[in-house]
Amino acid sequence: MEIVGAVIAVTAATVRTTSAVWSLCDAWREAPAELHRLLEDLRCAQQFFGETQEGIQHSPYLTNRSGIPSATNDMQRLLGDGADVIKDIGHLVERLRRGPRDDGGGWEELRLEEVGKRRRAMWLRQTWKVTRLRKRLKNVTARLCHLLVAQNV
Repeated sequence: MEIVGAVIAVTAATVRTTSAVWSLCDAWREAPAELHRLLEDLRCAQQFFGETQEGIQHSPYLTNRSGIPSATNDMQRLLGDGADVIKDIGHLVERLRRGPRDDGGGWEELRLEEVGKRRRAMWLRQTWKVTRLRKRLKNVTARLCHLLVAQNV
């Protein structure tokens, strides 16, 4: 049952983060293409985790823990890694949505074109982090997929 809870948690986090990125893309008219690619990665992850959740909930092998303990431990670890990646992406997006000041303000004081410039500067400072997070997310989902295929779930 721990696996079901973990996959539900990572699915919920992915939905929240995807929604945040979507609203940021909607508000930031000149958002970089990389942000849109991140949104697409999150949509794919959301679908993957959702389908994984559905498959696990209907699998007597994983819900009854009658299988190989190391496989379920690996799955829990990977789901935890996935949740961590999603959380890190969410923090990064929240900083872009929140504004340049630590108190959460700042965007409303600026003209629209200035907001775009400031967001772009913040984004460019984080490009390496976004690239790393996208790779980590793809790695986690690929490893989970391989584990599920190997377990014939």
